[in-house]
Amino acid sequence: MDEPWMEAVMGSTVVVGTVVLVIATIFMISHYRREHRRKQLLRQVDDYSQRYQRGRGF
Repeated sequence: MDEPWMEAVMGSTVVVGTVVLVIATIFMISHYRREHRRKQLLRQVDDYSQRYQRGRGF
């Protein structure tokens, strides 16, 4: 039952699985970085709006 085509299929499955995990990791890292940057920008906007409202007497 140890056929050569079965070894080739199993080898390619491992390669494809590894590639999928690498791509998923890249997407996860980019998502985290995007959300972190979004949080920073929202904090800056909030600080600006609070300073603007304090100066206007709101």
